[in-house]
Amino acid sequence: MSHQRFAGKVAIVTGASMGIGRATAIQLADEGAIVIGCARRKPKLDELVDLISERGGHFTSVGLDVGDTDAFAKLIHDTATQHGRLDVLINNAPSVIGGMVVNQTLADWRANYGIGVDSVFIGVQAAMRIMIPQRSGSIINISSVSSLRAGIASGAYGGAKAALNQFSQCAAMEAAPHNVRINVVAPGAVDTPG
Repeated sequence: MSHQRFAGKVAIVTGASMGIGRATAIQLADEGAIVIGCARRKPKLDELVDLISERGGHFTSVGLDVGDTDAFAKLIHDTATQHGRLDVLINNAPSVIGGMVVNQTLADWRANYGIGVDSVFIGVQAAMRIMIPQRSGSIINISSVSSLRAGIASGAYGGAKAALNQFSQCAAMEAAPHNVRINVVAPGAVDTPG
């Protein structure tokens, strides 16, 4: 068991069923947080409930596609209402639809932006509305090295992540005077099932 740095803190992790989101949910729970994880893959999330419980942690699984922005905003609001606070939001749920610019459909382009930018905007907005009055909180948006380095067949994905970076900086400036932090993590290749 790790140090209890997050004892009593309430955290939401999107895309928690696998990869970075799963590892993040486990780590937060190991460090004492009450973790609410959402993802489209509910059976995978339910496995995480058992694993985290066996490790002595607290995890609630919610089957949710963050592309349903109304449901996502409601999850954030309801979590804060139930627990009396929201301390951490990790926007991790990805949409990775690659394709060469000359071949990619507008629907695939929009899917990258819908999950990678639109849902993050809704999540950040909903969390800020809770965290600003409580004068504390941390929002972490998971970007990608693709937002900083160009690559073949990653125009839509890289573009969406670059937009996420800029949006996060703007939101961070608005949140900072209220003791709310907004940061971006931009991983490179990570050995996950994804």
